Amino acid sequence: CRRRLVAARRWEPFEVLGEYTGYLVPPSRDGPYVCKLVQDEADWEAVSVDASKAGNELRFVNDYRGIAEQPNVTFSSCFIDGLPRTLLVVTRPVAFGEEFLADYGQSYWAARGGGSKGGGADE
Repeated sequence: CRRRLVAARRWEPFEVLGEYTGYLVPPSRDGPYVCKLVQDEADWEAVSVDASKAGNELRFVNDYRGIAEQPNVTFSSCFIDGLPRTLLVVTRPVAFGEEFLADYGQSYWAARGGGSKGGGADE
């Protein structure tokens, strides 16, 4: 049984679902729940968030592949109070009971040896 996150109400595009949280780790850390905080920063000045042992319900947002035709949320890097953050933002209307799905990106699947599969949390 895979874990998933479903909408408890209707969501509209551009609403912020929340912040992806967990432990801060070096950008070299890899894993199914690791998300690089600022995607365009050089590795020596970047950090990542690992939600495998701590975090919130957003770590249960799955990749859309094999579940839906397209994602309905996206990972968005930003700065809040001068600190890097990753937010999940709704990209299309999400109905009550619908699963939140993201696009983990090619690098996530390439690191796991499967170009276009679907299922965990990263990018």
